[in-house]
Amino acid sequence: MALKIKTGLTAPNGFIDDVFELDKQVYPAALCGKKENLQSRFKKNNDTFILAYDGDRLVGYINLFPISQKLDNELCSKSNDRMRDDDITPQEVAVWQTEKENNVFIISVVISPDYRNGEAIILLGNGLLSFLREKEAKGYKIASISGSAVSNGGEKFLKRFRARLVKPLEHGYKYYRTD
Repeated sequence: MALKIKTGLTAPNGFIDDVFELDKQVYPAALCGKKENLQSRFKKNNDTFILAYDGDRLVGYINLFPISQKLDNELCSKSNDRMRDDDITPQEVAVWQTEKENNVFIISVVISPDYRNGEAIILLGNGLLSFLREKEAKGYKIASISGSAVSNGGEKFLKRFRARLVKPLEHGYKYYRTD
């Protein structure tokens, strides 16, 4: 298997359709978002995906983006246990900025069930590190990385990046963050 990484800037046209189809394979219906919401967030900031391909087939991805200060404050508030996910609006998604710090939210880490042998997650994790290092090198200061874990795999992934548990969320989910 020769997996390759692409980004939202280098992915083929229509890849959001493939992302949505992969979501439907992996997430239960209650956690599977709407394609329109994916598209509207991507339209606001199109440099927000790290994608793993086996040839032309999308086999995994990470969707992340800088978020508004208001959303970052809400996510960190210990008095709020609501998980934010597909309900994040384009207004809460920020564009990458060099003038101020970027608080990055990982909204999804998804791998096709038949590619969960380790290589895909390692490739995506390394792709995420390269992506963030490249952003830093271009002057985009990364202040924090956060995400909500809805599975043991998601929790393990966030901990790999030295994220610490900030708070429990509704339905047994957990919010992690690293500064």
